[in-house]
Amino acid sequence: IAAAVSRIVALSKRDMVTLSLSRVMVVNSLHWFRKGLRLHDNPALQEALNGADTVRCVYVLDPWFAGAANVGINRWRFLLEPTDVLPRLFKEWKVSRLTFEHDPEPYGKERDGAIIKMAQEFGVETVVKNSHTLYNLDRVIEMNNNNPPLTFKRFQTIVSRLELPRKPLPSITQQQMDKCHTKISDNHDQLYNIPSLEELGFRTEGLPTAVWRGGESEALERLNKHLDKKVWVASIEHPRVSTCSLYASPTGLSPYLRFGCLSCRVLYYNLRELYMKLRKRCSPPLSLFGQLLWREFFYTAATNNPNFDRMEGNPICVQIPWDQNPEALAKWAEGRTGFPWIDAIMTQLRQEGWIHHLARHAVACFLTRGDLWISWESGMKVFEELLLDADWSVNAGSWMWLSCSAFFQQFFHCYCPVGFGRRTDPTGDYIRRYIPVLKDYPNRYIYEPWNAPESVQKAANCVVGVHYPKPMINHAEGSRLNIERMKQVYQQLSHYRGLSNLANTRLLCALESFRTSQQPGDHGRHFSMDLGTNHRTRRDSKTMTCYLTYRSL
Repeated sequence: IAAAVSRIVALSKRDMVTLSLSRVMVVNSLHWFRKGLRLHDNPALQEALNGADTVRCVYVLDPWFAGAANVGINRWRFLLEPTDVLPRLFKEWKVSRLTFEHDPEPYGKERDGAIIKMAQEFGVETVVKNSHTLYNLDRVIEMNNNNPPLTFKRFQTIVSRLELPRKPLPSITQQQMDKCHTKISDNHDQLYNIPSLEELGFRTEGLPTAVWRGGESEALERLNKHLDKKVWVASIEHPRVSTCSLYASPTGLSPYLRFGCLSCRVLYYNLRELYMKLRKRCSPPLSLFGQLLWREFFYTAATNNPNFDRMEGNPICVQIPWDQNPEALAKWAEGRTGFPWIDAIMTQLRQEGWIHHLARHAVACFLTRGDLWISWESGMKVFEELLLDADWSVNAGSWMWLSCSAFFQQFFHCYCPVGFGRRTDPTGDYIRRYIPVLKDYPNRYIYEPWNAPESVQKAANCVVGVHYPKPMINHAEGSRLNIERMKQVYQQLSHYRGLSNLANTRLLCALESFRTSQQPGDHGRHFSMDLGTNHRTRRDSKTMTCYLTYRSL
């Protein structure tokens, strides 16, 4: 009997080992799509497919994202993916491997840390790969004495010492997919169907055709058109901003980079190879990758700063005493400021989900340091709701920069809400497109309709104050006051940091010169005060202010 029992026990152990081995050998991968919504250059997805028996891909509508009031219809329309909860899927699909792309932003890193810990508790292997940024951000910070570089020039110096970014991986092939046949349940579509805009609570009646179509195929098609601009790539010249520049371009790529429909490494190496081909193998300058590097710069500044999107607790943000003015904020956000250039930009943003980067500069300056003296945090939230390409790091960083709260402090230069637009689009066609009530105004008055004689206003069927609002602020007076306010803030900082009074002295001279050049009631005069008379002086002044850090405040 004892011998029989021993034999049974031995057989049971052997069967258990065989069963255990069979379980180990079966690899059920779950790939979690987040920002890397593509098949090309997707190392995490490649890992999911590598040696897997089954592969399932999911997109989870994050409650932080899905429940936010500041997510507009254009962004939802661009990005609609299935939803579910990972722990239940681990059990239901017997998942043994979870793969996803590294998220460099503070919220994402915190979330992913919790997910990795939870996956370990379920016995699920986790593979995380970086492909959303060109560089390893931690390495950039390490090379800057373990602090993020706070000037773009310093950032460029550091990345110029790094090796080139990793080359992109090839796209996933049909052959790879064929090796991972996965059975799905009969009610799969019912459980994991893509929600409609209506189901997400949006009203779609009368919704115009989307200007920006989402998806990887659209992104790659746009990339090809972008690369066709061979003259621009070869000369490294920024095309002059014109009326056409203000409209959404069929070669625009920013929303596709933001959601990862286009790999930043694919764009980088396509630009690099095309430049070297046209310039006979000359290595391209960093300026070729300007927009990509600004993106990396803001990602690096934000990656270890969970308060990057707010003033409070943000060690790099100047604590400026902004005004609280909900009524003025609403007028700005809804395009009712009475300045056609500003209103046209905000109307385009709300209708299409995109505006040119110089248009962003104009409306950001108007809201903050230029005219309304309202916090950049408020503007950032509006952009977060409406902009397709509103990346958390880039959006917050850009608003701090444009409001002179961090990175760049040339507060003596303001964008004029009349002159800037007039120089960009002298005919006013952009205004007529987005503010049609002004379409019959002559070019002379379309940027400042309040200055048009009453007869001209009536002939255009648009009387200011009746059919179109009066200017909500006197730009010349408001800007002058705000420059004085900003000067006081930076004087305090200068004294605190023990800086030279040279910049302040020259600024006072510039302010006095500006005062004498202004005329009472002048809404539209453009002004730009420069602290230097030559290139070297401007650069040195900028360098002196840009290197201010605010860790001790």
